[in-house]
Amino acid sequence: MNETGALPLFIVSKDLYEIFCDQLARVHLQLYDMEALGKATDDGVNVMLAYGAAFDHGETASFSYIEIKNRAPVVARFFQEAAEKCKETLIRDYYKMIKL
Repeated sequence: MNETGALPLFIVSKDLYEIFCDQLARVHLQLYDMEALGKATDDGVNVMLAYGAAFDHGETASFSYIEIKNRAPVVARFFQEAAEKCKETLIRDYYKMIKL
């Protein structure tokens, strides 16, 4: 899922990474359960998340620097929804694995 020029989110935006970590913790996920990448642009940051047993599921979003600085609710909501989807996917993958 590594888009050209994408770097780990904590390098691109510490503020986004902090929000990301907070939302993962709320649903009891660890940082290694989801890959978070970011790409800085002139207008803001493009965020790419990958999750699942083979990191084959993903979410993307773009946030302006103003949204990031002001910690707009839309930013936290994106990470919260992605964390919930990740948790559901991991549970589903686990049950598929034990049925084998």
